[in-house]
Amino acid sequence: SEKRMIRAMVAKGALERAEEACSDAIEGLVASGASLKTVGGAQMILGTVLLRMFRYEESLEALTRSLSLLSSHQGHPLDVANTHLEMGICLERLGQLDRATDSFLLALESRLQVLDSNHLLVAGSLV
Repeated sequence: SEKRMIRAMVAKGALERAEEACSDAIEGLVASGASLKTVGGAQMILGTVLLRMFRYEESLEALTRSLSLLSSHQGHPLDVANTHLEMGICLERLGQLDRATDSFLLALESRLQVLDSNHLLVAGSLV
């Protein structure tokens, strides 16, 4: 799938190619009438790629679009949590520590909606 291909590009450090693939995928999803939840997930991946490229302002824009789409179209709580987590990292790097803290707490709350408090993804967030 495109998602796996993009993740492989990121893992190999081919960030520019991953960004281009994300942008093309988003354009294709919109053109094909894909669900807004699916487009939101693709925006999250783009935001993550841009974050890895140290392009924090652009990353924050993509993550904000993702969160808006996922939240308004009942995205899976773990997708919402991951978006909040990436947004928190981005905000922290931009020096917006209060907003970053809020984002990290929202990520934890979203994870708690579907996972037990002893689950590794939740317990690791509490440390």
